[in-house]
Amino acid sequence: MTVRRPRVLYVAGGNEFSPPLLKTLKLAQVDVETATGFPVTPGAGDWDAVLLDNYPDHILSPEEDAALEKYVYAGGGLIFIAGQ
Repeated sequence: MTVRRPRVLYVAGGNEFSPPLLKTLKLAQVDVETATGFPVTPGAGDWDAVLLDNYPDHILSPEEDAALEKYVYAGGGLIFIAGQ
């Protein structure tokens, strides 16, 4: 049986991705896609979870807010790391 590696979308506020966190995810064999905002296009990704690191660092657009809400209500995982 083949098990698929987990996929995570890592969204960092201020485009400041954490090297220690990225290293830890890599060591845990997690496939990571990085972004500076949550995609608003339908079917943008097939992630197991979205990791928000010090994000949002601005007021979300109505489209981004709706896309994130839709992702979570459809069963997508959400991890939130609060910043300063």
